[in-house]
Amino acid sequence: ITVLPQFGVDTGRFHPSENDDTVVSSHPQIGNPFRIGYVGRLTADKGLETLFRAFAELGKSEAELVLLSSSAKLPEYFRDLAEELNITRQIKLIAGVAHTNFPGYIRSLDLQVLPSLTTTSWKEQFGRVMIEGMASGVPVIGSSSGAIPEVLDTAGLTFKEGDADDLCDKMIKLYSDPVLRRKLGEAGQARVSKKYSLSVIAQKTREIYQYL
Repeated sequence: ITVLPQFGVDTGRFHPSENDDTVVSSHPQIGNPFRIGYVGRLTADKGLETLFRAFAELGKSEAELVLLSSSAKLPEYFRDLAEELNITRQIKLIAGVAHTNFPGYIRSLDLQVLPSLTTTSWKEQFGRVMIEGMASGVPVIGSSSGAIPEVLDTAGLTFKEGDADDLCDKMIKLYSDPVLRRKLGEAGQARVSKKYSLSVIAQKTREIYQYL
């Protein structure tokens, strides 16, 4: 049995760039120097509460929590939680990013987090947004849910799912260590090139058909 992702990452679009901020700097919602990003649905099973609590515990007023989603509005529970944690002004929700601009938004992040939670009926199957961040040279922190640790391997940091303290510790580690951020960014990019690029997935798929 051979297990492959459904499709890989277009490394021609998702890649590091010296001009990462040019696409995003004109957006009125983004401007602070350190950006912690989340990409995905604004639902409980994606671990947003854990992320909000960890971000609040981080306690860095100059940091932004950038949420890239198809939803234009935070659900009421998360709006109330942000108010309770006093992080509302630091949250930047950006919805409806055009497909052509999306890689630029990813590259603008200093750190990307996928805090998914395992439920009775679901766990993270792969975490495609992680490999898009990795391909872009962005250091990634993922929870221990499902396939996340397998996809990240040693090219990112993993925290115990649902544990805001553990996530905060990992965030502080990367926030305070630009060298480690760079090393993980490079490691992530190398891992994608080796295992998850479109060309790699295409070649492995071809090999499977040839074997059959």
